[in-house]
Amino acid sequence: MTDVQHLTTGTFAAAVEGPGITVIDFWAGWCGPCRAMAPRFERAAVKRPAYRFAKVDVDAEPALAARYGVRSIPTLVVLRDGEPVAAEAGVVGVDQLVEALDRIAAAPRPGRYGAGGRGMTDTGDWPLERVLFALAGTITLASAALAVTVSEWFLLLTAFVGANQWLYVLVGACPASLVLRRAFHLRSVIYDNDSAASVAREVAAV
Repeated sequence: MTDVQHLTTGTFAAAVEGPGITVIDFWAGWCGPCRAMAPRFERAAVKRPAYRFAKVDVDAEPALAARYGVRSIPTLVVLRDGEPVAAEAGVVGVDQLVEALDRIAAAPRPGRYGAGGRGMTDTGDWPLERVLFALAGTITLASAALAVTVSEWFLLLTAFVGANQWLYVLVGACPASLVLRRAFHLRSVIYDNDSAASVAREVAAV
């Protein structure tokens, strides 16, 4: 049977910092749902021996629970290469857990969601994530004040968010460029009109 480690503060770092997938079950002995989750967790460990499975008793190790924002139990936290990438509270089925872990293992490596940031049962990209990247494009373009060339602008975007997300930035940056161009144009027209009016008043005064 695949070993499920019981981690403490002293053994935690060495157990989770290696490469690959680690899933941690935060539990307590008095918790009924935790006891229901235990055999499912062990069966998932048997089905996926390539992943590391571990348990943390929140009563014995409250600091570890606090580090990963565990507010209810059972909570499963998944780490990839030592970094938290997903979390799920409540009892999770064996197949559901295994499929979620496989999906996380197969996903592109860039991007950190943080414990609790994305549920293990979620699929696909968040619409919110796309909105945030579009917003990033707007902010980036505004701060760049319309870069001199398209190539410079593209390099700025890819440096800011990574090449795999630049398309979402472009979506936000395109309408922003129109708004900025319009704003600059109106400002120029107002300035020119004010200048012309000032000249006219000076001529009339003469």
